[in-house]
Amino acid sequence: MEFKNLKVYQPDGSFRTGSLTISGDRISAAEPTAEAVDMGGLYAVPGLVDLHFHGCVGYDFCDGTHEAISAIARYQAQKIPAGPLPTITGGCFSSSLPGVGKMYSFLSVNVILLS
Repeated sequence: MEFKNLKVYQPDGSFRTGSLTISGDRISAAEPTAEAVDMGGLYAVPGLVDLHFHGCVGYDFCDGTHEAISAIARYQAQKIPAGPLPTITGGCFSSSLPGVGKMYSFLSVNVILLS
């Protein structure tokens, strides 16, 4: 798959407009062909793994309940060994402040054992 018109992150910390090709599990810089998808100047940071997430398995961190946080943490412990990086949206921030405290307390004192 080919992408053009991207702002591609450079080793010196800057961004340069360019293109990328993905082949199998490899990302490379290449001159785009006619089939390249125009990304309209979006940013690309090859190799970045974004671990943040808002919820899963029918729950959201904004729910702020023990049930929600426990279910999310159990699922993530099975799928993503780096551990949870809970994320809430601005839209639920003020209504979920009590939930944030509960989430912190839960994640800091509970160990989830997997069979």
